[in-house]
Amino acid sequence: PYTEALQHIGEYAWVTGTLISTYVSKKGVTYLDFCANYKSCPFSGVIFSDDSHSFPNLGAAIGHSVTVSGKITSYQGKAEIILQDPTQLKF
Repeated sequence: PYTEALQHIGEYAWVTGTLISTYVSKKGVTYLDFCANYKSCPFSGVIFSDDSHSFPNLGAAIGHSVTVSGKITSYQGKAEIILQDPTQLKF
């Protein structure tokens, strides 16, 4: 579960949770949010702008249980997985 991702920094794993929303920054970075308040959420999925074209159906995943796979890294005290390939996201 996404709530346990911080305990697995540095590992390659599958992280699951209900996708609450997505957010695209001014720089085109897409964030997959698993909590209503992303600031206090322990985990996020991240898609950089160069790879966003590979994920055209993200809106269809909102409200559904999703699984994100990859190496869990730490960024500003929170866990994240950077998605570069659509096979890393299942819903």
